Amino acid sequence: MNLSWIDTVNIAVVAIQLLIFVAGVCAGMVLAGIDRTGNNAPWKIGFSLSFSLTLFAYGQLLRLALEASLGIFGGLIPTGTLLGMAALCYFLHFSLIPKDVSIVVGIDGEQRRKLRTNLVVLAVIQIILLMGLIYLWIRLPELSFIDAIWATVSATISLLCFGYFFRLSINSCLDRVKALIDREYQRELQDFMQIIRSQRHDFNLHLQTVTGLINQMRYDECDAYISTIVGNVNRMNDLLPIQNPAVSALVYTFVELAKQDGVRLDVTVKDPMTDIGCSAYEMNTVIGNLLKNAIEEAKEKEPGLKYIKLLLMRRSRCTIIRVSNPCDKSSEELATIFDVGYTTKQSHEGIGLVTVRKICLKYGGTVYIEREEGVLHMIAKIPCASRV
Repeated sequence: MNLSWIDTVNIAVVAIQLLIFVAGVCAGMVLAGIDRTGNNAPWKIGFSLSFSLTLFAYGQLLRLALEASLGIFGGLIPTGTLLGMAALCYFLHFSLIPKDVSIVVGIDGEQRRKLRTNLVVLAVIQIILLMGLIYLWIRLPELSFIDAIWATVSATISLLCFGYFFRLSINSCLDRVKALIDREYQRELQDFMQIIRSQRHDFNLHLQTVTGLINQMRYDECDAYISTIVGNVNRMNDLLPIQNPAVSALVYTFVELAKQDGVRLDVTVKDPMTDIGCSAYEMNTVIGNLLKNAIEEAKEKEPGLKYIKLLLMRRSRCTIIRVSNPCDKSSEELATIFDVGYTTKQSHEGIGLVTVRKICLKYGGTVYIEREEGVLHMIAKIPCASRV
C-alpha cells in the first residue's frame, strides 16, 4: 500500500508527539525523584504524573512553535530537550523533590501540616500552569509568528520559575526538620555533659569516702568499696578502643542512660572507628537512634531480660553497628519497622529508623534486622572512608 505525502506527514507528527510524551514522562519521573526500588509515596507519584503532563504540554507547545520555522522535523528538538534534561538531572542526582523529603512526613504534626499546605499550594499553581500551557498549545496556530515566540518564551520562564519555587519550598521544610534534629543532638550533648559533671562530683565523694575509711582503719570495708569503684572503671575501659572521641562519648552516655532505666548495656568494640565513612555526627545519629529504640524496648521487659548488646566491628571494609535486645514483636510488625511514621510510643514521631536508613543509603550502606530465639539484632552497615 502506497502512502501519500500527507499520510506520511501525519504519521511523522503522531510519532513525534508520542516521542514527546515519552520524553515528558521520563523527565517528570526524574524531577519527582521517583525511586526505582518502588519505595515511593502516593503523593510523590501524583506529582510525577503532573510533572509529566506539564512537560508534555510544554513539549507540544515548543513543537508547534518550531514547526512553523523549521518544518515538521523541528518537533524533534523538544523531544531531545526533554530527554537531555532528564538524563542531566538523573546523572547529577537532581530532582525537584529531594529523596530525603520522606523524613518530613514522619516528623511532628506541625511540620506535616506545613508540608501538606505547601504541596497543595504548589499543586494548584501547577494546575494553573498546565491549563495555561494547554490553552497556548490550542491557540498557538492562530497566533502570529512573533506572538508565538513570545508565548513560548513566557511558558519557558513560567516553568523555570515554578521549578525554582517548588524546590525552594520543599527545601524550606527540610531545613526546618534538620534544625529539629540538630536541637535533639544538642540535647543529647547536654545530657552527656550533665553525666560528666555528675561523675566528677561522685569521684570527689568517692575520694572522701576512701579517705574516711582509711582514717578509721576500716580496711576491709575500704577494700570492698574500692573494688566496686574499679568494677565501674573496668566497664568504662571497654570503650577505650573507640578512638573517635565523639562516638566514644555518645556510647558512654547511653551506658549511663540505660543504667538509669535499669537496663544493662554491654559494649564490645572490635573497630577503633578511625576510618568511618560518614561524619561523626551522622555515625552518632545511627548509633544513638538504634540504642534509643533498644532501651525503650528493653526497659519494659522482665528483670532478667533488661539488657542490650552493642557490637562495633569492621568487616569487608565496612563499619558494622549491631544492637541486640530481647524482642517479642511479630514478623508482620517488624516488616514495617523502617516505614516513615512507624512507632510504638505515643511520645515519638517515628523518624529515628528512617533517619538511620537515609544515612546508610547515602553512603552506599544498608540497615536490616535479624531474629534469633527471641532476640532482635538491628544491624547497620556503612562503608569505610577508603571505600566512600
